[in-house]
Amino acid sequence: MKRTIHLNDNTQISGTVDRFFKVRPIFTFLNTMFRAELQTQKQSVDEVMVAYKGKTAGNLRQYIKNKPDKWGFKLFARASEDGFIHDMVLYQGKTMLQAHGLPLSPEQEAMGSTSQIVSVLASTMSSSTITAIFADNFFTSLDLVCYLKDINCRYTGTVRENRMGKPPLKPVKEMEKKIVPRGTIDYVSSDDGILVVRWKDNKVVTLLSTDMGVEPVSSVYRYSSEGKRKDEVRCPAVIKSYNTNMGGIDNNDILVHLYRTPMKSKRWYLRLFAYAIDVSLTNAWIMYKRDCKALAEDTMPFKSFKIQLGR
Repeated sequence: MKRTIHLNDNTQISGTVDRFFKVRPIFTFLNTMFRAELQTQKQSVDEVMVAYKGKTAGNLRQYIKNKPDKWGFKLFARASEDGFIHDMVLYQGKTMLQAHGLPLSPEQEAMGSTSQIVSVLASTMSSSTITAIFADNFFTSLDLVCYLKDINCRYTGTVRENRMGKPPLKPVKEMEKKIVPRGTIDYVSSDDGILVVRWKDNKVVTLLSTDMGVEPVSSVYRYSSEGKRKDEVRCPAVIKSYNTNMGGIDNNDILVHLYRTPMKSKRWYLRLFAYAIDVSLTNAWIMYKRDCKALAEDTMPFKSFKIQLGR
């Protein structure tokens, strides 16, 4: 069966900038289908690693040390909060977005490369005006937040020190001192509604957001090695929102890893073909669970009515 798998016309490969030419048609088809499905109002953007340890793919094979699959093909994906992946960008270096097939506007071209990825994935959402995007500090920049705000799309993400401008916040080194208690919050908001908040947990975390504010401040519990107990720590609302909604890609990744399609081959692109099967099955399972949940909610009034009649 593997000998008969053929995904694209090899006579068209000369002159193309697409290094994933071999599997591009199936990923283009899947992206088109996935974008058409129901999208929740909380979307997350993150990296996905498709495991591959062979060497025939050259530098298309990437390494990320904090992923379960450290070696493999790197994808950038956008997913709903339940884990349904709606769009995927295959990483291949400078020509990545050109091969993806979506042209960049002048505003997008002025951004950094990682922020461009989020802007491209956001452009394929069914309704950006009622959607909030969550991403980590690999993608977040002040330029990205301003761009999304201009198209009425809300955003929340952790941010690196050199990508957030120069807001008047306490320095990270000062907040890291032991005399500063865990749960300390420092924040500032611009006139156009961009919030920068810095919060001390086990480490100091900085976020940019146009979706949530600091209030209401709630509590989380953290273990204290000094007191040998869990202490109550103040936590801003934007941090809780980020932690709750950032896990869409991870949820999908867990389901994909449960039953991966075995596809050992010297042809590197067959590993991506196997992932296309896996992500399709996972998305189908999530759609099934959505339908079951919707059906249960629709029939709930009738169930309670029967129970009352039985009494």
